[in-house]
Amino acid sequence: MAERYKTIHTSITIGVQTQNGDESISAQIDGRPEACGGLNKGKTSFRPGDNYWFLVFAPKNAINVTVAFTTVGSASISGTTDFEIPYEDITFDNTDEAKLSKWASSGFDYTDQGSTVGDVTLADDSITLIAKKIGYGGGYASYTTRPYKGSGNIPADYDTSKIPLVPIKLFITAQVPDTEGCGG
Repeated sequence: MAERYKTIHTSITIGVQTQNGDESISAQIDGRPEACGGLNKGKTSFRPGDNYWFLVFAPKNAINVTVAFTTVGSASISGTTDFEIPYEDITFDNTDEAKLSKWASSGFDYTDQGSTVGDVTLADDSITLIAKKIGYGGGYASYTTRPYKGSGNIPADYDTSKIPLVPIKLFITAQVPDTEGCGG
């Protein structure tokens, strides 16, 4: 039987990260410095005639990640890139499970900072953390994730004289397995 998929969505305004729901994708302009692999070399503001790079953090099992439309210029997805998360706060509140904000592709490490949960490991889904026992406290995780990378451009003749700061919106979609069988 063929696996069914449902569509999930996100959008970005240049320079602002947005995120939707529990089964979500998020997108952001790649503002990392060049030394850290930044595709825009640290630049996060753009002018007419500029090209820009953005990152799309989709679930590990997402397929068909695409830019459905953009309000200015054009944009597309073109593969993946490594993105290091050097420090992410993790909290256990009378539980033995926690979740990373993005799925880990490699290099997962957890540093306990005073908790009662014992050892913490990464589950097979690459996003759920499993503690040895139910408890309280926390620590931090570091890991590498593998977002999709996309690029766009702002036409050189784009007129900003009437409104000098115009947000550019991208509408990005992906498909993930429909575990409830409802489509969407």
